[in-house]
Amino acid sequence: MKIYLPHIHYTVYTKPLKAHPSLKYAQAWTERTNRNTSTIYLPKKTNDNDGDLAHELIHVLQFICEDRNMNFLLEQEHTAYIMQYLMGKIQGYTFA
Repeated sequence: MKIYLPHIHYTVYTKPLKAHPSLKYAQAWTERTNRNTSTIYLPKKTNDNDGDLAHELIHVLQFICEDRNMNFLLEQEHTAYIMQYLMGKIQGYTFA
């Protein structure tokens, strides 16, 4: 899945955990691909453990803040909305 955040020109990809060749024992994993992209590797059923998804999304938010020179602690509302949006998209929610 590809999720593009146009207001900050950032893309988040989700891929199956098994697609990453070196993650044999991880429950989930996030990596910064470049300063405009992160990839989250998730197990097949993400709704079974929303905690893992939330954990990985925090890493995405940290990468976004670092890459956009944003202070993670001062961007509380902005990052909360990004978290909510990303989590909803990954879980299949459609936004009006």
